[in-house]
Amino acid sequence: ERALEQALPSPPPERLDLPPAPPPEPVCSPRQARFSLTETLPVKEALGRIAAGQVAPYPPGVPVVAPGERIGKKELAYLRQIGYNTKSEVRVVSRTNP
Repeated sequence: ERALEQALPSPPPERLDLPPAPPPEPVCSPRQARFSLTETLPVKEALGRIAAGQVAPYPPGVPVVAPGERIGKKELAYLRQIGYNTKSEVRVVSRTNP
């Protein structure tokens, strides 16, 4: 029994009580965003742009922004608040899309 206790991992860290993410602003369908011309830039520079991929910090791994949704001030503030690295890159719909 003691060997079993030593083999088990330590208890999980305390759960972070994070506020809910702000509701997104859909601009186009996820399909349209995924198949559009895209560009990659740091999250902190994506204000007002339309996501071509999802932004899902882990944990909890739940998307804050999904393809086709606008990346707004609330989303960026939320990502900063939960400690997300805003220097990480995100794919956004290119402004040169036809």
